[in-house]
Amino acid sequence: MKALRSVRTSYRISGFTLVEVTLALGLVAFCLIAILGLIPVGLDSIRDGNRQAEASRIMKQIATGLHAAHADEDENYYLVAAGTLGEINWKVGDPEIGPLTGMMTASGTPTSSVADAMFSYSITIDPPADYWVTGRALIRIAWPAQAVWNGSGWDKSTGNVTSLVLFSAK
Repeated sequence: MKALRSVRTSYRISGFTLVEVTLALGLVAFCLIAILGLIPVGLDSIRDGNRQAEASRIMKQIATGLHAAHADEDENYYLVAAGTLGEINWKVGDPEIGPLTGMMTASGTPTSSVADAMFSYSITIDPPADYWVTGRALIRIAWPAQAVWNGSGWDKSTGNVTSLVLFSAK
């Protein structure tokens, strides 16, 4: 009899009860639901990071265009950038220009189509007073394209980048 009791006792100790299994499954399910709840937050962060990287690339493109500007025979400087942004011009000694606002695609090309636009931009250019000083340009890019520059900040914006660019007349 003693041997039979010890086998029964060890059998009872070595297994899990239904309550323990149910609690373990409940804990695992709770953790999985919490992790799945974080997926949308992570996707939003990735999307915002991509927008910021694209806007920074476009900003660099515009800054490079300012640095590459050369005067024509009438001493007009033109922004060397994608699309119609190249039509922005100034002369040494001109007063401040801007803010010039609009929408642009992901490649940095200005557009008037809300369907194609991904970003809004605002560019203010303060040309150099003479050939010995630097000019300044304040470039602001916001997303989504429905963002509007109100003179002191962006309305309807989920994110933005701003850069001050110094340039000289050549």
